[in-house]
Amino acid sequence: MSRVRRVLRLLEGLCAVIAVLYATLLVLFTNYDALLVTYENGNLASTIMVFAGACVAGWACAWCAPRDAPQLGS
Repeated sequence: MSRVRRVLRLLEGLCAVIAVLYATLLVLFTNYDALLVTYENGNLASTIMVFAGACVAGWACAWCAPRDAPQLGS
């Protein structure tokens, strides 16, 4: 496996771990009343940016990955 492929696979895994960890922490440790107030005030930009960044990074990894690479989970 070439060095570029290893880096892309590592980045792909890292993005997935960060997204899952962030979502888990958000679900487990959220004060839902405070989250509702924050949503109503429009201050969820940082949370939305983290999820959007994870999605963009995952898309970039999938787009840059070689087409013949095996899929995760197979």
